Amino acid sequence: MKYRVLVGMLMASAVMAGCSSVSNYSQKIQGIFTSKHVPDTPLYVRGSMSFWDAAPEYRLQRTAENVLSIDLNLFADGDSYEFKVADNDWSDVFNCGSQYTSQLVQPNMKTPLFCSTSSHNLSFKPEKSGVYRITLVFKDRDDIELSISQTQ
Repeated sequence: MKYRVLVGMLMASAVMAGCSSVSNYSQKIQGIFTSKHVPDTPLYVRGSMSFWDAAPEYRLQRTAENVLSIDLNLFADGDSYEFKVADNDWSDVFNCGSQYTSQLVQPNMKTPLFCSTSSHNLSFKPEKSGVYRITLVFKDRDDIELSISQTQ
């Protein structure tokens, strides 16, 4: 649903701005996704662990056709990590977090992502220090699940 609204808004903007053609603009939006709806745009875990930067060491990597993941060393120091998944520019399409204020991500549980400039931070508090895998599964352009599991 969000995808259709976004494409509709972008197409209307293209017409009003006098772009060469609406279909070319729509093709650009379609082109940001590869098969199984995984974006070509690099995505990063951006939050308190990365000082909210899109740092290369926090870039999610494709591990399957519709899956991106990253292994991060997280510390159980009593504080929660606040974060989002976003591209380099915090674009509306790739600014993904919670639909609700500071949603707590539970280990080994699937958490739906909400991608919009109005998305809220996610929160994760590791029980033990170690390496944690953050995984995104792209079921559809509007259906992305995040999970966090300890690997070591």
